[in-house]
Amino acid sequence: MGAEAKTAKPRVVTPNRVYSSRQEFAQDCFKLEIANMKRNETAFYNDTKGVKRLPQVIEIEHVHFYYTTDRKGNSQTRCVATGGHKHEVKTRMDENGDLVGVCSGPIAHGGAVYQHDHHTHEVSYLKSAKVSATLRKERAKEIMEYSENVLPTN
Repeated sequence: MGAEAKTAKPRVVTPNRVYSSRQEFAQDCFKLEIANMKRNETAFYNDTKGVKRLPQVIEIEHVHFYYTTDRKGNSQTRCVATGGHKHEVKTRMDENGDLVGVCSGPIAHGGAVYQHDHHTHEVSYLKSAKVSATLRKERAKEIMEYSENVLPTN
């Protein structure tokens, strides 16, 4: 028998895509330091016959974190929720170029202001990151190119 004819490698065609430019932005991270919040534990102290006891208010230590932008680059005004509430945070640069922040009193998830708890936190700058809004798009591009090279075309 003669030499077998070499089979040609199938040509892989990929779509012609135009990807948008990378959108980078700074994301600053702050910590709202330890403070005591008041928590009404009355609901947890009802007896089995449904007779309510006197309100039981306890203080709980907690912290929050605040990011100036979300992962898409949108500005944020409130910190991450802890203990059923958030705080509005305002940041600025001081005369030395340091980032500083100040926070409001607690705000419930629905936007209500607590009547009996007015705690605030000291706000400390932790770090900044350069974030790219297209990182997930780039990963999607890699996956698409991989699947186009592996999966057969019609």
